[in-house]
Amino acid sequence: MHFIDSHLHLQEYKAKNTPQFLRQLTSCGLIKLICPSITEKDWNATLNFAQTYPQQVVPALGLHPWYLADAHSGWEERLAKLLQDNPHAIIGECGLDKLKNTLPILQKKTFAAHINLALQFQRPLLVHSVKSQDWLEDFWSSLSKVKFVLHSFGGSVEFMQRIVSFGGYVSFAPSIRKRQNFKTLAQFVPLVHLLVESDGPFQGEPFDIPELLKEISSIKGISEEELSQQILQNTMEFINVRR
Repeated sequence: MHFIDSHLHLQEYKAKNTPQFLRQLTSCGLIKLICPSITEKDWNATLNFAQTYPQQVVPALGLHPWYLADAHSGWEERLAKLLQDNPHAIIGECGLDKLKNTLPILQKKTFAAHINLALQFQRPLLVHSVKSQDWLEDFWSSLSKVKFVLHSFGGSVEFMQRIVSFGGYVSFAPSIRKRQNFKTLAQFVPLVHLLVESDGPFQGEPFDIPELLKEISSIKGISEEELSQQILQNTMEFINVRR
């Protein structure tokens, strides 16, 4: 079984020996990972990982909604320059989070700027959304014009169906198995709109993904190989890579 971890914060594994860590991941089936940034300070680190391990690491550059107060003016121009110089970089992690901050003005403005960059450079978008489904109503029209995924999805079936109706993907992390509606979500998610991730080191580890795939395949009544191959194809298409 092979898979792509669509959301792994490699820069947060400060105590790890990166080459050894990546070899361990390869041994459990990982062939590629998307490394999202959360602050501007992460951008160069993320790009350095991708430069050092070009076959394994896909860099994602963005500003996480938790840390927008730390953003410096001119970040949009600096991010645009990096996207121009790094054609394989995607955009994220970005999005909306009502749990941490109930004031939408800065979050919505920053999220809109990320979507505009995705449109300008035709790049996929990693979206963070926590308790902000109502805020997303302002963005479905523009999101439908780019490739986007709601990472570490754990919402309702109705919310999942709304995402899919606008052409989006949902990504399941191992932590979803603790949710009461996990089996319902796994049953009803359209297979061609599903990605998997660890959100490591925050919500799980890449080593947990094979077990997640095993559980989803059992719920859907298909083989683990069929499931993993379809999700692998989905992720390759999301990041614009041909196998």
